[in-house]
Amino acid sequence: MFGINIGFKYHKWAILYCSISAIGAFVFGYDNTYYSGILGMQEFKNDYGNYYVDGQKVLATSFTSLATSSIYIGDMVGAFTSGPLNDRFGRRVVLWITSCLVLAGGATQTADTHIEGVIVLGRILIGLGVGNFTVTSLLYMREVAPLDIRSPALYMYQFIQSCSQLVASGTTQGTNEIKSSLSYKLPVGGLVILPLAAFALLPFIPESPTWYAFRGRRDDAEKSLRKIHQNDAEYDPSADLALLEQTREYEDEQAKASSWKALLCDPVERKKLIWAAGGMNRR
Repeated sequence: MFGINIGFKYHKWAILYCSISAIGAFVFGYDNTYYSGILGMQEFKNDYGNYYVDGQKVLATSFTSLATSSIYIGDMVGAFTSGPLNDRFGRRVVLWITSCLVLAGGATQTADTHIEGVIVLGRILIGLGVGNFTVTSLLYMREVAPLDIRSPALYMYQFIQSCSQLVASGTTQGTNEIKSSLSYKLPVGGLVILPLAAFALLPFIPESPTWYAFRGRRDDAEKSLRKIHQNDAEYDPSADLALLEQTREYEDEQAKASSWKALLCDPVERKKLIWAAGGMNRR
């Protein structure tokens, strides 16, 4: 179609591994939508509101602002820590860590019914997980997907994120009429189910061959590449390994000349930073 031969059937395992990593996109999109829905639920207001208007409890502006913005504290810290964590432990371990953080945050919010500090803590934990998930999922997909399906694999992240937003909207709409705390706890429960799904699937994905190569673990990188291309009996990892090693050498050279100061003082790097930050600010 359109003269493009993507060859998905030749890369079904890579697509599967990228799909598992893309649970991070589902978490990102779901979290970005469900909370605005539960803020409008009367049962949520009954449990967390502290004054009445026309005989019904309403949420204080201070609570709404703090609970809504607290997740961005976690997002920021999670995004900053994702780099060192990925460099030190690899993509798979970070995906495990992020799943644990989202699970802890979702469980905290689900268990709580009226304490503002507890729900804020849950939001921060979820933010830590989402910040790491966003970086690590895209990083893993870029490094695992072969070149001829890399772009569609990365598009899949945005597609899944959009789908999860629809799921979150439908869930909050469907539970809105329940006359108990289940009206908002069921949508929150989605943030417990998603990391549990990740726990079940993460053991089956390989570590990024790029991470192995950058750590000097050539044999492990080769095993990872063979697992990604296991449906191709004639696959030879030599070319991919050589490319990864060349990339490692290039980045080592670039790292010597780069610094955090360059992000602000170098005109080219500063422009890249501003454009990248502006793109992410759409959230």
